[in-house]
Amino acid sequence: MKRVFLDTNIIVDFLTSRAPYCDEARTIMALGINKKIRLYAASMSFATVSYLIRKQYKAEEVKRVTGAFIRYCNVTVICVFPLDPIIQPRRIPSCNEQSRLVVTTQLGLVPKGL
Repeated sequence: MKRVFLDTNIIVDFLTSRAPYCDEARTIMALGINKKIRLYAASMSFATVSYLIRKQYKAEEVKRVTGAFIRYCNVTVICVFPLDPIIQPRRIPSCNEQSRLVVTTQLGLVPKGL
């Protein structure tokens, strides 16, 4: 299955029906929702998207809309490690559930029990 990394602008175009690219964003999302392609986005994109769409949506709607979007997208955490030889970089697995926790925390949607 083809994997597609979504730029922040594609997410904003889709969620806000922003012209002129909203039709292309809808097409990409439809392919992802119908499991024709696998969608990915950086966790930081959701913090940026939340900030940008709050002009169009109320705070609770921002959480609801972005939370719904996460169901169709594999969220990746992008980590940068220093190149200092004393500090040994560790490989952090890109687990979708772990990534969703990062995003939901960024959006203020901390799961119960944490």
